[in-house]
Amino acid sequence: MLPSAIYALTHAPHRGQVLDNTDTEHTHGSDASIWGVYADAIARQEALTRPAPPPAEPNRDGNPRLSPSFAEWMMMMPPSWVTEPEIGLSRVQQLRIIGNSVVVPCALTAFRHLRHRQPLDEVA
Repeated sequence: MLPSAIYALTHAPHRGQVLDNTDTEHTHGSDASIWGVYADAIARQEALTRPAPPPAEPNRDGNPRLSPSFAEWMMMMPPSWVTEPEIGLSRVQQLRIIGNSVVVPCALTAFRHLRHRQPLDEVA
C-alpha cells in the first residue's frame, strides 16, 4: 500500500473517534465521511467480505499506525486468520505474513484464466 494511502486512512476521522486517536466506539461502514476517496473501494470489499475493521491502531506514543486487522481484511483473509492473539505473532510478523500473501479471489481468477490458455509450444 502506498505511504500516502496509509497516511490518509490512518488519519481519517472515524465515527466515535475521540481526540486522543482512540477508536473504541468505531462504527463500521463505508460512507465517504469516514473513508474519503476510498469509500467506493471499501464498500465493494465490504460487500464481498465483512465490515472493514478500523484502519489504524495507536502506536506506543499514541500516534496512529496501520492495523494488522485492516491489512488482513484488505487481503480478504478470514477474521483473525493471522492476527489471532493465541497464534503469538508480533505486529511486524503479522504484517510480513499478510504482505507476502496472495489475495485468494485474485489467484483463483488467474488460475481460471491460465487454465484456458493454449500451451506455449502450440502457440510458437
